[in-house]
Amino acid sequence: MNKKDLEAQFETGLIIADVDPIDRPKIRAQLGELEFKDEKTYEHSLRVGLIAQRIAEYLAIDSKAALFAGALHDIGKADIPEEVLYRSNNSGFTEEDMSIMERHVGYGRVRLEEGGMPFTARVIEGSHEHQRKPYPDNRISPKTPFSQETIKKADEASVILSIADKYDAAMTRYNNRNGNRELTSDRIRESIIEEMPSHTSLINNLYENKVLE
Repeated sequence: MNKKDLEAQFETGLIIADVDPIDRPKIRAQLGELEFKDEKTYEHSLRVGLIAQRIAEYLAIDSKAALFAGALHDIGKADIPEEVLYRSNNSGFTEEDMSIMERHVGYGRVRLEEGGMPFTARVIEGSHEHQRKPYPDNRISPKTPFSQETIKKADEASVILSIADKYDAAMTRYNNRNGNRELTSDRIRESIIEEMPSHTSLINNLYENKVLE
C-alpha cells in the first residue's frame, strides 16, 4: 500500500474510533515529527495503529486506545540518531545501536506524557514487556496515577499493541533483513508466537478467525 492510501486509511480509522476532532492534531503533530525523521518508521506506525484497531474491535476492547498506541508506539524514535534508524531498516545494525534504539521507549513516554497522553504512554511502555527479551528493564512510574481499572485496560491494550507491532514487522521489516524473502502466513504466526509464547491461544484465535492472515 502506498503512503497516500495508508494515510487515508488512518484518517478513516480515526473517524471509526470516534476520535474527537480536537485530539486529532495531537496525533498528527507527533506523527509529523516521526515522518520527517524516518518515513519507513512513520508508515510502520500507521499500519500498526490500524492493525491494533482491528484486533481491538474483534476483541471488543477500546479500539481508540489501540489505534492511538499503535500509531504512536515508535514516537520516541524521533529522538534517535538518524544513522541508527537507517541501519535498523537496512543492514549493519550493531549491539551498540540496539542499546541506543531501546531508549526510544523512554523518549516516547516523556513525549506523550508532556503531550497530555499518559494512558497511551503506559500502553506503549507495557507492550515491550510481552516479548522474550523485554525492555526497558525498569518501568518508570507515570506522573499521572491510574486506577486499577485503568491499569487493566492499559495492560489489555498493550498485548494487542505488541501483537500488531510484531505482525507488521514480520510482514515488512523482517523480510527486508532476510533478502526481501516473503514469509508465509504460517511462518509469520510462528514468529509472533516465538516472541510471545504466553499469548499463543490469543494469537491462534486471531488467525483462525481471519483477524490476522
